[in-house]
Amino acid sequence: MRSLSLRPYVATDAASVLGLCLRLAANTQSSAAHRLREQGAQVVQIHQNANADIWVAEDCDTTALIGCIAVIGNSLDSLLVDPAVHRCGVGSALLLQACAECGSPLQVQVCSRDEAALKFYGKHGFHSVKTQSAPDNGAACVVLSQFQNSEQKPEKTQKEKMVDTATDGLFEGATHFLFSVLLGGD
Repeated sequence: MRSLSLRPYVATDAASVLGLCLRLAANTQSSAAHRLREQGAQVVQIHQNANADIWVAEDCDTTALIGCIAVIGNSLDSLLVDPAVHRCGVGSALLLQACAECGSPLQVQVCSRDEAALKFYGKHGFHSVKTQSAPDNGAACVVLSQFQNSEQKPEKTQKEKMVDTATDGLFEGATHFLFSVLLGGD
């Protein structure tokens, strides 16, 4: 893990966040690059939202901004990490900071094709709660939620609900049969 410091975003970070998005866009295919540039502008606008929490990661040696995370309520809006420091713990540190500060389970929406993001969030305790279509590129989006304890579970799929209903019916039938036998009924 790199030597970094985390701190709340301040208005003077705007240019650095936009620069971070441009560096990310330079390493990405053209359709995603456009969204990354928009995302940088969005983070700067989110800062004005009273319900938003934004933290930045700075390299302790250079004081360069190397990451940023934006959360609105319990929804993770953006997690940006400089490509030069990918897989160095910056994203994990920012995510852990956001989780600690928010106090409630976070949710994030991820493209179903983004295996790296799905693996990253899974490593940090996020689980799929639903899938929805994305109109812009046709790829499905997965909504992931982080659970604070074992009692919070994702919503069951239709198939799981059908299995539960079937097993409940079987259990009730078996219970009725057992009591009939024990009580000498038919």
